[in-house]
Amino acid sequence: MAASYPSNEEGFSDRNEDDDRPVRPLADRREMHLLDALFVLRKKLALIIFCGSLGLLLALLATWMMQIRYSSTVIIQIHREGGSALSLGDLAGIGSQIGMGDETSTELLTDETVIGNEDIAIKVIESLSLAGREPFVSLKRAQGSKDSGPAAWENDLEFRDRAVRLFQSRLRVSLVKGTRLITVTYTDEDPQQAAAVANAVVEAYLIEVTQQRYNATSKTSRWLTEQISDLKTKVSESQNKVNAFRQKVGIVGVPPVADAQHSGQSALEYDHVELDRLADLNRQLTAAEVARISSEAIYHLTESQNPDLFLGIESSQIGSNPSGASLLSSASQDIGLLRQLRTQQGQLKLELASSMLKYGQKNPVIVGIQTQLTELDHQMAEEMRRIGIQAKNNFDLAAGMENSIRQSVDKEKDKIAQLNNSADQLLMLQQEEASNRSLYESLYGKLEAASVLAGAQSSNVTIVNPARVPSRPSRPKSAQNLALGLLAGLAIGVFGAFVSNYRDDAISTPDDVSSFFGYSILGLIPLFDRRAKLKGALGSPGADSQTTTDTSQAWVLRSPKSASAESYRQIRTAILLSRPSKPPQVLLFVSALSGDGKTTSCFNLGFAFGLQGSRVLLIDADLRRPSLHSVLNIHNGEGLSQCLSSELDPRSVIRPLPELPNVSVLTAGPIPPAPSELLGSKRFVNLLESLKSEFDFIFIDAPPILMVTDAVLVAQSTDGIVFIVRAGVTRRAFVRRALELLGGSRNKLLGIVLNALDVHSTEYRTNYGYYGDQKYYGDSHE
Repeated sequence: MAASYPSNEEGFSDRNEDDDRPVRPLADRREMHLLDALFVLRKKLALIIFCGSLGLLLALLATWMMQIRYSSTVIIQIHREGGSALSLGDLAGIGSQIGMGDETSTELLTDETVIGNEDIAIKVIESLSLAGREPFVSLKRAQGSKDSGPAAWENDLEFRDRAVRLFQSRLRVSLVKGTRLITVTYTDEDPQQAAAVANAVVEAYLIEVTQQRYNATSKTSRWLTEQISDLKTKVSESQNKVNAFRQKVGIVGVPPVADAQHSGQSALEYDHVELDRLADLNRQLTAAEVARISSEAIYHLTESQNPDLFLGIESSQIGSNPSGASLLSSASQDIGLLRQLRTQQGQLKLELASSMLKYGQKNPVIVGIQTQLTELDHQMAEEMRRIGIQAKNNFDLAAGMENSIRQSVDKEKDKIAQLNNSADQLLMLQQEEASNRSLYESLYGKLEAASVLAGAQSSNVTIVNPARVPSRPSRPKSAQNLALGLLAGLAIGVFGAFVSNYRDDAISTPDDVSSFFGYSILGLIPLFDRRAKLKGALGSPGADSQTTTDTSQAWVLRSPKSASAESYRQIRTAILLSRPSKPPQVLLFVSALSGDGKTTSCFNLGFAFGLQGSRVLLIDADLRRPSLHSVLNIHNGEGLSQCLSSELDPRSVIRPLPELPNVSVLTAGPIPPAPSELLGSKRFVNLLESLKSEFDFIFIDAPPILMVTDAVLVAQSTDGIVFIVRAGVTRRAFVRRALELLGGSRNKLLGIVLNALDVHSTEYRTNYGYYGDQKYYGDSHE
């Protein structure tokens, strides 16, 4: 499966055309953990101690310069307002009181604001004549006027405003959390004046509250007097309306409003002549309806002309008249006659039946009997006709009586309805009268109370603890100021430590290399000389005329048992073990910028390999600013630039070093007009190939990567790259950019050498303190 090649930050791929291995991606900034934070604090301990000491010193200076002042405090208690006899809710006569929903905190905050307002300040300044005392006199002088005292206070409004602001700046009013207590504190240079002013502020507030209550009560009394006068007139008018209406409608039995409301009865449920009359008419109407119904039933029965039906219902309910006399009752003469005729008819029929059996149908006796029956039938029919006429008359009379009584009932109902409406109107008038009378009585009682409260209304403020002359100054608070100064200084120091550490982009430890770039460390080179930081670790340039090698910075030769020489041997071992099968033969030494110690590391490693018996060639490929001949103190005559630009044989200009003959040098030569073209040419590649057979290792000193592109071009023809980073100087951004510019050649990077490492620094000794043990090193150049 093909390997993927990540792109760098510029967007181009870092893939090497001659190498199928993926380019190692660069690591991002690592996260800070607790141990890192502790390390930063230890690293910047000097800064933190300096800031803490500075804060302590400034606090001490400020405390010494601070003017001594005294503070005196009054504690007052604000009592909860009870239901006032003059509250607006009571005056309205309703159950709920307007304004009682205010929160306690709101009331206390209001009192707090009132105590510290300008009116109280002006009254206290005037009552104690503070305008003629310090610090108000100094305030007037600072304003540019010599006039002071009461005259200045009365005439100079600007001075008054400034004096009030000064007074309020020294006055502190605060609530005691969870209580109804308020503390009033005044600060002044004079302890007696501080106590006097604090007590005067509370006294002025009490007078202000009492005066406001008195004014409010007086206004309420005047308003009550006006309202009572109007209500008295309304009560009189309401009573007159009730009496006039009673007389107009003639209502006598309607109870008073209060009695009707408490008994749950209406006015019509009480005795009244109209109600009694309506009850009697209703009873009469009921009797008339029963009589009419009975008469109508009898009338309809008479229409059947059946004497047996008449005689059969005389004992029923229809046969009895509610008035006691009915047409079909047994006491009626008509029914008696009809019953007699019906009896005779029955006897004759029996006799006829017997005679017919005895004599036959043609017998005169039979004829006589039949004649009698015919006469009886005629009499019964006539009697029934006469009874029907009488029943019709009785029915008409009963219906007329019912209609007459019903009309009387309707008339009485209309009268009762009118009476009901009149009673309702009377009830409303009585209620209005009672409401006006109740409000009048209530307001009259409150007016009497207001007359007493107008001059005796007490305040809801109690002085719990009056102000006393303080025995100790309230400021300066030396211990508190020093503690705050120390804490502030330490906080600023800690903040500055983390800010400086965050902004410190320099590579300082081996962990920075592995964490931010993901490459291993080939070796650590300790700082040669603390003065090397000023000289750029490159040594002093020598004269070209000298022919002997300057070994002042060749630590492998000068101090072979020193820590610096041992560090180069470790780098040599790391290079040899980087590829155990075949160590890289052509090595390129690069750095991000100049001054990182690339040249010094190059020839020191050359000496280290030479001491091992290897044939080493040092090539100065910096054709723009060559320096290898300077640090070795040899002549820079013909060199690499001429070998690449002409047919000059490089073997003729390669010179072995006298101190170590198996180490040779090929200097840069004269500076050419186009160094990049020469180093990127095929001739340079051929030159290296021809020299590989004569030397075991070829070390190339190239220009800085970020300065010119020469190093990137040379990297294409090498077997390995050694990146030199100066500890505490080279920034991470520069190294990252240099690695990106190497592109695909980054795969040849054997590792990074951390040069000029200060082994005595806090951050190094914290994690890598082994350089503190010098017993393994026979000599030291430091």
